[in-house]
Amino acid sequence: MINLTPVASSKVKEIMNMQSPVPVALRVAVVGGGCSGFQYHMAFENQTSDADQVFDFDGLKVALQNEQESFTAAAEATKDQEITHRQQKVQQITDAIAAKQKEISQLQQQLSQMSTDLVEAQGKIQRAESQFTIAAQRRAVEIDQEKAKYVTLLQG
Repeated sequence: MINLTPVASSKVKEIMNMQSPVPVALRVAVVGGGCSGFQYHMAFENQTSDADQVFDFDGLKVALQNEQESFTAAAEATKDQEITHRQQKVQQITDAIAAKQKEISQLQQQLSQMSTDLVEAQGKIQRAESQFTIAAQRRAVEIDQEKAKYVTLLQG
């Protein structure tokens, strides 16, 4: 049920008379949304339907959609809003997963490059160790030759 004070009725009629064309009724409806899941909607109408409950307040017609239809429409709107919200959440999660997958791919590329660099560094170390071993062996031979010269000179 709906109630309207005479002052409110007069003010609404005044506003309606400023419209072109002049509306025949003020429609009041319950729609989905808001904190409790419902919002109240008001609009000027140029016609009413047989499904409307029409109330008269001092010559102002107020059309109220059939209550069952109104709440069904509100529930449908709430359901649609919830579906949209969940679809948006799924999209956000999907986008976040895609971003993390891209980040993982980049990290894998960096790891691969680091592995390649490590293998190259190990090769360089092995070549340096080999060159050091060869140089140390040559120096040992040179020291042995020098030692042999001194031994020969001391014996001779």
